[in-house]
Amino acid sequence: MHHVARSRRRVGSREEDVVGIFWSFARDELLALGVEEKVVRLSELRRDRLQKFGPLDAALFPLAERRRRAVLVTTDAILLGSFRASGLSALSPDEVFSGAG
Repeated sequence: MHHVARSRRRVGSREEDVVGIFWSFARDELLALGVEEKVVRLSELRRDRLQKFGPLDAALFPLAERRRRAVLVTTDAILLGSFRASGLSALSPDEVFSGAG
């Protein structure tokens, strides 16, 4: 998805990769905050979730299962429903902003 979302903007006489700049900034901020990243191995993912959601979204399930207080916020209605059906907390952005949940 990262490559699909790539966009460029013109700044003066040069073009900048907006998505690339964002990820560079995000990386620097996470390093500055000392955030500990959690890794999920592909072999740990349930086959049905991997086939349905792909590796990135499928990895959200075991991460949330490890941290029971985790709440997924997503616009993906199918992922939202699957999370809830699995007993995991999930909200849509509308629910977050309306104070529901």
